[in-house]
Amino acid sequence: MADGSETTTEDFAGNEQNTIFTISIPDLREASDEMIAQFARDRDGRWSAQTKDLLLQFQTTRHDLNSSWACTWAGWRCPCCGRGKAQIARLSPGGVLLCRLEFHHDHLSDRAKRVFRDDNPRGDDREANIQSDRAQKALMVFVERFEETLICIDCNLSEGKAKVELVREIDPDSTFTPSEIASFIEVAPNRLHEVDFDRTRATWLSVRDDVAERLDFASRMAKRVAAGRHRREVAPGKKRDVVFSQFLRAAPRSYRYDIGFVLEARSTANDSAGTSPRPKQKTRGIAPSDEEFAEFDRAQQQQKSWARVGEDWSCIGCHRSKREIVLRSNSGRWTGQIHMVTEYEREDREERLASPSGRSVLVADATSDERLVPALATAPDVLSTKIHIARWSPDLIGDRNTPVLVNWLAKAAEDASHGVSSGSPP
Repeated sequence: MADGSETTTEDFAGNEQNTIFTISIPDLREASDEMIAQFARDRDGRWSAQTKDLLLQFQTTRHDLNSSWACTWAGWRCPCCGRGKAQIARLSPGGVLLCRLEFHHDHLSDRAKRVFRDDNPRGDDREANIQSDRAQKALMVFVERFEETLICIDCNLSEGKAKVELVREIDPDSTFTPSEIASFIEVAPNRLHEVDFDRTRATWLSVRDDVAERLDFASRMAKRVAAGRHRREVAPGKKRDVVFSQFLRAAPRSYRYDIGFVLEARSTANDSAGTSPRPKQKTRGIAPSDEEFAEFDRAQQQQKSWARVGEDWSCIGCHRSKREIVLRSNSGRWTGQIHMVTEYEREDREERLASPSGRSVLVADATSDERLVPALATAPDVLSTKIHIARWSPDLIGDRNTPVLVNWLAKAAEDASHGVSSGSPP
């Protein structure tokens, strides 16, 4: 990584009023804790003075500090219980300091999306798919009762505990808002919350009608969109940040997206993994009834892997059938998924590697599995002189994992190209 170095992209000759900024970034892999604390003042991590003080306070050297905790500053407070980080941290039964924050979202939107997809399945019409995706996204704003909110792990656990206790009374897809959680918990520093189930029940009864109305609204709007209503023309082009664009042009190619991930690696810890002293109790699963499985199977037809296999499918690993892999979650909903796992064999036959048809087979397989997406869905297959390293579907634009993958592929291609040009094996 850079250490006080400068990279020049363009001189802009003839402009005597150029403004030059120099960004000095330490080698975060080797930097001291004090240097990282100075560099990332709006972040937190195992390197911070507060975290080290908490380890001393609880007399432990192990901690479980997740990325959500690391991406917020040391003075962050939970919007539910109002506690700061020093009051949220607590010792697990296994002697590990828990420093965890969780993103809390409204599961009502998950239900509304399923309702929307039932009436608006994806097809071959690209424009219709775009209109459907945008309509679904806009609809969620009016269905969700709260925005996704970062809260402490104890508030998140309390919400789940309350729903399990009242599972026969509460809609399994409903979610309590941060302010509602605050209304039925008893808070104390450095320990789990106590949940008042009477207040939880009263809170649910006060919002039950609103939840039903929002789901009814989602169903009505899904049908209107399916009927071709509420179309909205899409504007071409995309606004780009000029300052960030300059940074991308100036930063070394293999360095552009590394800073955040290296900082996260230096900040997080997972000493809780496999350390719980309590043996996990496996409860006997309850099988769905004929009616429940039929409804679940119908909803799962939108999932490509579920629909692709036949009704007599069984898992190659555990030999269970579709019905046998369906389990009831803590929220009371039936869940079950089928995962497609691809195993690759190394191709050593030179004639296959050199053959255009051999390379085409690889591309065809990747396209079939949706690991590659054609840029133009209706374009004919034509010979191209360009080498496409990666393509991704429109819904992955903005996903933080996309530039990481592309950056890795580009660096691997660059290294391979350099190896070939120098005569060494790629």
